[in-house]
Amino acid sequence: LEAALQRTPDDHELQLARCELLLQGDPPARERARADLERLARELPDGPPRRRALALLDLDAGEPVARVAGRYQVGRSTVHEWVARWQDPARPRDGRLRD
Repeated sequence: LEAALQRTPDDHELQLARCELLLQGDPPARERARADLERLARELPDGPPRRRALALLDLDAGEPVARVAGRYQVGRSTVHEWVARWQDPARPRDGRLRD
């Protein structure tokens, strides 16, 4: 997986790795993660954490990393950092979108 993340962001293998990172776990866990992101996107005031939640939802819906990065005016590596942060079990779920 780490090797896939080092390749070009348009690489198909990278897109699959990104999806696997975002959608970790069994179907109920994935559904809970998506529900958490949707709740945060609704409840957070406009700002970086809310935009990160929206970006992760876009990725979960199948948007390419490059398109999501362009939409939120960040680099592709930043989008990958958001995915990694969201999947970090050491962070509380609500704190994973903050700086």
